[in-house]
Amino acid sequence: MNRTEATGGGAQRSETPAALGTQRSSPGAQLSQSELDALRGQIQRNWSILAGLDGAEGVRIRIQMKLDPSGAIVGTPEVTATGGSESARRILAGGARRAVLKSSLSSNFRPKNMTPGAKLS
Repeated sequence: MNRTEATGGGAQRSETPAALGTQRSSPGAQLSQSELDALRGQIQRNWSILAGLDGAEGVRIRIQMKLDPSGAIVGTPEVTATGGSESARRILAGGARRAVLKSSLSSNFRPKNMTPGAKLS
């Protein structure tokens, strides 16, 4: 092995400049997991769930909303509920919708470094 002469091995240097991302968000940009967790926490703090609600077993709530660059909700949040009884789905979906609206009024959904115009689903 000759350790005195460099042979030029290894990866070749690229002449292409590094990608710098985009200044504007692309349509339908998604939030990162940490951003979703922060928003979920804000909503949960404002969501009162009735203990012992009949038919609530297995109910899953899904909330979809769009945010503008300032973090304000654009349009109306779409809340869907699956599983459980019809009355439990209706009650829990209504509570989720109120929690989202209350959270957006008390503070914009704008965690640090959130992608402007991102969509939450």
